[in-house]
Amino acid sequence: MENLLTITQDNREALLKMIRTAYEMALKPSMPHSHFKTLIKCQRLNGALLLQGKDNNKAAREYISCIASAIQEKVAKIVNETNFFSILSDGSQARKTKDEKELILVRVEREGTPACFVVSLLDMNSLGGMNANTIKKAIDSIFIETGSVPLTASAYKYKLVSATADGACVNFGIYNGVLTQLKKDRMWLIKIHCVNHRLELAIKDAVKDISQYKECERFYISIFNLFRNSGKLKCAVKKAAEALNITYYTLPKIFGTRFISHRRHGFTKLLHNWPSLIVGFDNTLADRDTKADMRAKLSGLSKRLHDYRLLCMVCSYLDILEKLSPLSLVFEKQMLMVNELKPAVDITKASLAELSHEDIDNIIDSYLLKFIINEKDGSTNLLSSYFKEGNELKKSNPEFVEIELNNMANLNFECIHSAIKIRKLAIEIILPLINDRFSSLLNPYSNQWIG
Repeated sequence: MENLLTITQDNREALLKMIRTAYEMALKPSMPHSHFKTLIKCQRLNGALLLQGKDNNKAAREYISCIASAIQEKVAKIVNETNFFSILSDGSQARKTKDEKELILVRVEREGTPACFVVSLLDMNSLGGMNANTIKKAIDSIFIETGSVPLTASAYKYKLVSATADGACVNFGIYNGVLTQLKKDRMWLIKIHCVNHRLELAIKDAVKDISQYKECERFYISIFNLFRNSGKLKCAVKKAAEALNITYYTLPKIFGTRFISHRRHGFTKLLHNWPSLIVGFDNTLADRDTKADMRAKLSGLSKRLHDYRLLCMVCSYLDILEKLSPLSLVFEKQMLMVNELKPAVDITKASLAELSHEDIDNIIDSYLLKFIINEKDGSTNLLSSYFKEGNELKKSNPEFVEIELNNMANLNFECIHSAIKIRKLAIEIILPLINDRFSSLLNPYSNQWIG
């Protein structure tokens, strides 16, 4: 790249505009390098004076590479100048190539607030795989004098005060885990189990013991996978939503590396799509062109969609996720402070305890209220109110659509009783798990208050 100090002022300003364009293009949501030429063309049409011959893919890659190098140098300078820092590491698998990656972040204190920087994304396949020894070696390679954040051996040893990872054995193994190895040379090192993983493990442990909620998750995943493999079915459900005059929401992935807020988001959309799913699945079953294997899958799922008992269980499960989700979002904050953790956990525990005291006669805030049993002219159906399509974001006078769900099985108040009973049981399991998972945070006299 041309030296900015040796070119004319006009060319310097033109080049900086192109560099800023490349920088914005590389930020999330990132754009392909092939778009760079189009972005430059738009700027020229708007009267911007830019350099000729520097608007191609190669130039975009060069700009982004130089920006990355400059950022890396700045981060290295910040880490070198700080008195202490901590490491955060997380492993993942590339979606297309399935290669194992390890993301390494550094957290430092800047002007009284925590600051996080991504310092490396390591290809673990080239380093020998995802075992404790190779991950430890990979982390060390970042902080050697030829690494991306060059430190002296003494600075790396004495400045590193804590390390955070998920609770996998590869990280926390008592004899050879990555954090255990880091602590061998640093007896002061605080090992931190990611707080959001703690909460996620608590809800997973609770669901293991409650077959009804496991069934809710299997039901969701079955529909998600069916939509992923059948665009025609998804189109049928969208058309059903249009006919009902309500909005269709795409179901997000809730399994794998996902937190409680993602699960709540998914089940909220499932509940909103429930009438559309019933109509769309039934219409597809009525279509003679539907293949036998698809018909078999839809028949079972349609039966479950018409089961009021399952619908109540999904509502009660979502009630719990609704109470836990704010805590998960607190933990996801980039500038999370230690003093915020205990109050957030206490508020969540109080909300869950209050929810557990509700019964069918005093339901105050529950998704069970979304669906009302209606007896009219000797028949019983289910009534639910939805925002009319396009009215979800209206702050004044939004319009609603009342939808009847007919031919629902097990349509009785006993299903509500059962759902509330299971919800109470789940909360009784979750609260001790939260106390256990966050015991070091909730004990003010613990030396390992965050470990």
